Amino acid sequence: MIKSDFNDGLAEELLTSLDKINKYNLTDTNLKLEKLFKKYLNFDSDFLSTLSITQLETIFVHPKIKDYSKFTILGVLFVKQWTLCEQNDNTFYKLLKGFYILSHIYLNDKDTKIPYYINDLMSSCEELSHYDLDNNALYTLVKIYAKHEDYTKVDDISFELLKKGKKYKDDILEIYNSMMSHNEDFLSTKEMTKDEIQSAIEEIKRL
Repeated sequence: MIKSDFNDGLAEELLTSLDKINKYNLTDTNLKLEKLFKKYLNFDSDFLSTLSITQLETIFVHPKIKDYSKFTILGVLFVKQWTLCEQNDNTFYKLLKGFYILSHIYLNDKDTKIPYYINDLMSSCEELSHYDLDNNALYTLVKIYAKHEDYTKVDDISFELLKKGKKYKDDILEIYNSMMSHNEDFLSTKEMTKDEIQSAIEEIKRL
């Protein structure tokens, strides 16, 4: 069990605060979210958004305890600023940063006391899928959807990424080969078949 300076009710406390914020108007929503940044992270969102992911991880993750709860809260609040507040260039930048924070936690199975962050991660994936993203962001989406076993999204985004370049070709082939390891019954629940996966693998190899 991880040790941290948080009490056991942290997740419920944050969730309750976020639920209450949903009931306020746009101006109050932003102000309420900023109060949560100050309460849990001691800094305002604009300052935190100027720091790199590496810097933020250094600040909010204790090197010995490795509790990613504060880091998770940061990612969740960045995503919430896009989904609950005015959508503009500033909040989009924070959405993207929140996406990278939460994807790092999810893909690397980091310890956190905020389990429902996955809902915000998947929300950020859905939001970002409507925009023209760079290759790194697209590949991160592929990895997240692969781990989440949403193979239809994996298929769509993989080919979108490969149209832009072949940098991640071998990595994507590895993901498809991993998908092939599942039996037909499982794949049918994911709206996919082995024949479709094999066909995609052959197409990718020809690129």
